[in-house]
Amino acid sequence: MPVLNVTPSKHIYDALAQDIDLNQAISDLIDNATDNWKIQKRKNPLTVNILISVDKIEIKDDSGGIDFKTLPLLLMPGGTNRTGQEEVKGIWGVGSKRALFSLGKKFKISTRKKDETGLILEVNESWFKEDEKTDKWKIEYKEDNTLEEGVTILTIDELKMLLNPYLIMQIRKNIARTYKDELQEGSLKIIFNKDSIKLIPEIPWAKSEYAPPTRYITDIPVPQNKKKIHLEITAGIMTKPGENYSYGIDFIGNKRVILQNNLDWRMGFEKDRLGLPHPTINRFRAIVRITGDSRDIPWNSAKSDINSKHPMYVPIVDVVFQVSRQYVSFLRKNYDKTAKLFTEKADETDIEDIIFDYNKEFKRVVKEIKESKDIERIIIDVPKEDFNELVRYYGLEGKQKKIVGLFIFNKVLKEVKGLAKED
Repeated sequence: MPVLNVTPSKHIYDALAQDIDLNQAISDLIDNATDNWKIQKRKNPLTVNILISVDKIEIKDDSGGIDFKTLPLLLMPGGTNRTGQEEVKGIWGVGSKRALFSLGKKFKISTRKKDETGLILEVNESWFKEDEKTDKWKIEYKEDNTLEEGVTILTIDELKMLLNPYLIMQIRKNIARTYKDELQEGSLKIIFNKDSIKLIPEIPWAKSEYAPPTRYITDIPVPQNKKKIHLEITAGIMTKPGENYSYGIDFIGNKRVILQNNLDWRMGFEKDRLGLPHPTINRFRAIVRITGDSRDIPWNSAKSDINSKHPMYVPIVDVVFQVSRQYVSFLRKNYDKTAKLFTEKADETDIEDIIFDYNKEFKRVVKEIKESKDIERIIIDVPKEDFNELVRYYGLEGKQKKIVGLFIFNKVLKEVKGLAKED
């Protein structure tokens, strides 16, 4: 029977390289190091040392090194030693090659696993163009036992993009945001251009009896393989409004930030669910953390977005909606009061853990504000001319009657003898 030759062309690398930007490419290479560290069950914290200049990128890690069998997978389209059943970040076999080919025309991989031979693999632009050769997918490598054990160094030259100090600063910020959980817990240390990357300060949770910060914890069954993913949603109100849309929902898969400060349909911000973003909810924040097999997390291949077609997307977002709706609805109704009610910072002991069964209703913690019954009575009992004079004095014309009454009662009437009747 006649056959067709469907050997892939090296043009596949060009296609892969189009799908990620500079920050995503750097993150893909860091992901490889964190995954290798976890698969090899290393106990010491992982250190990734990144040096970036306008014409060169070098990434060094001590994740354990790469052996002879695994090294070709870094170049092989679709090549991976992950099964999708590990709590790691990579699964599709496109990350490292897509990142390397998008960043430079020439790169070198130097690596050595403990008690094994050191390996050096060099790739340049001419190898990409060898599409007519019979052995076009083969590549030479070198052995070097002077390399440090347990270490991998990626050196990328002849960069395909123009870097400047601003872009380099943005890379640093993106790394700090993307790996904030691992940096916080101390399992990962990243040194960027000789300085340790530190966490970006965030607006703290506010402590309040009406809408306290709460961590909802559950396990969601995965229908296709009878496993479960672990879901934790920490939600609350911040002590001050988020600037430049620095509020909303963070989505984190296996300790890697996928979305940050999300305010669109992916996490439920649409007309019939949480409603559209508005300044009245600019103190709301939720952090969604998912851990489980990499194949069961609804992210795209670059880990830069949600895959809404994934079977686990809907059950996850349904829980996110149920939790978030409490706080979002509260803020929309009580925006004028938040400046007074949510100023005190909460600490970890103020965050209540609510563990619930995925198939059952969870405890709701947000309460309605019960305004003082004295307000209506004060409005009635205060002589009309005195009340109107106070309204004019404080510039409260046109405000709702209850709000005016509450303001005057709290600020003035309790201190003015004869205006308010005592119970």
